[in-house]
Amino acid sequence: MEILEASRNFYHENRTMILVAVFSIFLGLFILVLNAWNYTNTTDIYQMSPEDVPAEGRTFSEAEPFMIAFEVEDVRQLDHLAIEVIFEDAHGTDSFDVLMNDEVIQESITGLSPGSVQNIHPDPDIFVRNNLIIIEGEFRLYDTAKIESIEVTGYTNLQRYGFLILNIVGIIIALGPILVLKYREFQNRAKVEDRFPDFIRDVVEGVRSGMSLPQSINNAATNDYGALTNYVDQMSAKINWGIPFDQVLRDFSDDTKSQIIARATNTIIQSYQSGGNVDEVLGTVGNNIEKVKQLERQRKSELYGQMVAGYIVYFIFLGVMVSLINYLLPAMTIGGDIPTTGVGVGFMEGMGTMTEMISIYTPIFRNLVVIQSIFSGLVIGKLSEGELKAGAKHVAILLSVGYTVAILFM
Repeated sequence: MEILEASRNFYHENRTMILVAVFSIFLGLFILVLNAWNYTNTTDIYQMSPEDVPAEGRTFSEAEPFMIAFEVEDVRQLDHLAIEVIFEDAHGTDSFDVLMNDEVIQESITGLSPGSVQNIHPDPDIFVRNNLIIIEGEFRLYDTAKIESIEVTGYTNLQRYGFLILNIVGIIIALGPILVLKYREFQNRAKVEDRFPDFIRDVVEGVRSGMSLPQSINNAATNDYGALTNYVDQMSAKINWGIPFDQVLRDFSDDTKSQIIARATNTIIQSYQSGGNVDEVLGTVGNNIEKVKQLERQRKSELYGQMVAGYIVYFIFLGVMVSLINYLLPAMTIGGDIPTTGVGVGFMEGMGTMTEMISIYTPIFRNLVVIQSIFSGLVIGKLSEGELKAGAKHVAILLSVGYTVAILFM
């Protein structure tokens, strides 16, 4: 029952934020799923699977090359063309050539094993309405090979950029509203804390002039305290309604959701109930809060360099990921295959061709970029402003940049 009551209270206190989060996440995910479905269906040109062709039709030998012809009703001028061939049965000593429309697009493919994936990126200009792919090889005597599947995909730069933009829009719609609300809540709390010492000073002046603490708060309610004004007005109204003064202060503390103000109001309540020198306590509380805010501003100024360093480290990380995919891994190839001699062979053994290795690691690196964007943004927010909520804007910036780089350059 206590858990149910706590959940009900949490919902009532955060109802607006919860409803906005549910709606925005649902709409954002709907856009992302619809965009992915549309992109997949518009970029898939041809696909041959075991369900389409029996094993006999996918088997070939040196005397009888494997041939597959497919027709495209609407030929577009593509900017990118990719062919993925998965070998169901192949021997490491065999050598294969792949031709498309009488043009060799990959030659001397060796070191294959059952399940090996070969990714080929031919010139899109060879793509025509009627297409023919031929795979022929040099085998040992009586050897044959079998292909599990062939997939041909192609897209234009406009499709690619459209896919990227819609994904960014979906992510912004899914996460943007909740991040904005959380960040605005953080900013509002910071503004309330900044004006709280001014309110305390006015209350102290009232108490020293002979007013009681509740009367002094009512008198201070006529002043303007910026973001704090609404909370002071609510306190004044509750006092006039006859609500117990300690309850009024506790409600004020809960409404502001500030730990600094919570500690201050707890001290004021204890002093008020014990009949102590309230004006001195209030003066001390106000001075302490002012010092805390000064220390926070000083810390923020000193840690600005750390925030900049966080961005620099993140961009270096992006550069390393892009370099690994586009330069380091391709440079390790010898004739398109993973080196068979030298340091690190044991680690790479059985990985297949380098293009297969790149196709395996590319989605992993993209996921790493997304994860790094989220946690780097949160850490930068924590360092620069002292709270994880402050990292919402940094997460949005890093995630947008990182996702764009991952799609375009990985």
